[in-house]
Amino acid sequence: MICTFGGDLSPSEVTLLTLRLSVDDASQQPFRNWAEIASDSSDDYGVDDKDSVPNDNNGNDSDTGDGGFGEDPVVDHDDIDHDDPAYNDPAEDEDDSDYEDVTTAILLELGDQIWHDEDNDGLFEPNDGEVGIDNVIVELLDSSGTVIRTTTTANGGRYIFSNLPEGQYQVRIPTPPASYPSSSDPTNMTDSRIDNDDNGDQATSGGATLGPLVTLTPNQEPTDDGDDSDLSDLTIDFGFYDPADGSTAVTLIAFTGTSVDKTVTLFWETGTEIDNFGFYLVRTRTADMPVDPDLRTALGPVLTTVEGGTGQGDSYTFTDTVDDYGVYYYWLVDVETDGDVNIEERPVRITTDRFRRYYLPIATR
Repeated sequence: MICTFGGDLSPSEVTLLTLRLSVDDASQQPFRNWAEIASDSSDDYGVDDKDSVPNDNNGNDSDTGDGGFGEDPVVDHDDIDHDDPAYNDPAEDEDDSDYEDVTTAILLELGDQIWHDEDNDGLFEPNDGEVGIDNVIVELLDSSGTVIRTTTTANGGRYIFSNLPEGQYQVRIPTPPASYPSSSDPTNMTDSRIDNDDNGDQATSGGATLGPLVTLTPNQEPTDDGDDSDLSDLTIDFGFYDPADGSTAVTLIAFTGTSVDKTVTLFWETGTEIDNFGFYLVRTRTADMPVDPDLRTALGPVLTTVEGGTGQGDSYTFTDTVDDYGVYYYWLVDVETDGDVNIEERPVRITTDRFRRYYLPIATR
C-alpha cells in the first residue's frame, strides 16, 4: 500500500496518517506491519534523510547506530532486527521501517427469533402452527446496558447482530408487537444456549422485554441452534402472546398434591388469569388424558379469585376423598367465562395408602 498526502513535510514537521486495513484471517495470530518511507524531497532542501534510506526496501534501514544515515535507533522497537536495546534515544527515533504488531479479533454473531407463542408455553412450536413476527425492533446492549446496535425482524421473525467482538451482551425488545403485547411465561433468563425457548423478561404487558446477559466466546457457541458454527449464538428467542386470547386465559405455574390415607389434597398456582370462571378436577385411574370430560361428574368447581381482566394469578387447594387405596390421576380443567374448557396436559399422579406422600405433575416433555 502507498499512502500520499498533499504538500511537502518540512524537516521537524509532524503529520499523522491513519490507515485502516482489513485482514481476512480469523486465526488471531499477530500480524507485523511496517511503514517504509518510499520517497522524499530532502534533496530540495539540501539535506539528506538522516535516519533512513527512502525507498521500498526496509532492509537497508537495519543498521544500529547513533542516528547516522541509514541507521535505525528506533525508540519503541530499536533496530530493524528488534534485538538491540542500546539504541533507544528519543532524540534519535527512527521514522522509517517502524513496525506495529496487530492481533486480529474473531467476530461473533447473536440472534435470532421472535414468534407468536399461541399457547403461551414458552416454546417455539412451528409444527403446531406457531410463526415468527416480522417488523419488530430489536436492540443490542453492551454489558453496561448501553444500546450499541438496532435491527428489525424479518424473514419469519428472525434477527441477527453480526461482527461482534468477544464479550457480554443483552438483547432488548423496546416495544412488543401490538397484537401480542405480553411476553411468554415461563421464561428462561439464563445464558443456557437452549434454542426455541422464551428468553424475555417483561415487567408489564406491553412493556420493554429484556433478554439474559449473554457471554459470547469464540469457538464455544452452540452448534445445534440452526447452524453448525461455534462462533454464533442463535438461541436468544422471544415469544409473545395476546393475554385477551382465550387460549391463554390461565397460565399455570404449579400443580401438586399430597395424600394421607384416603384423603388427597391438591394444590395449584396460576401466574395469570384472564376472564377465567374457575376450575374443575377430573379424577381417572389411568394416565390417559380425558377427552371432552363431563364436568357434571367432575370434582369442583373451584371458583377463581382473580377479577376478570386484571391478568393476575392466585393459589388454590382442593381436597378429595377416595374409596380405595391405589393410584389415581388428577387433571386440572379451567373454564373460561365464555364457556371454553382447557385441560392441563400434565396430571398429578397420586398413590393413596397409610403413608403421607407428596407428588409433582407428570412430565410430558
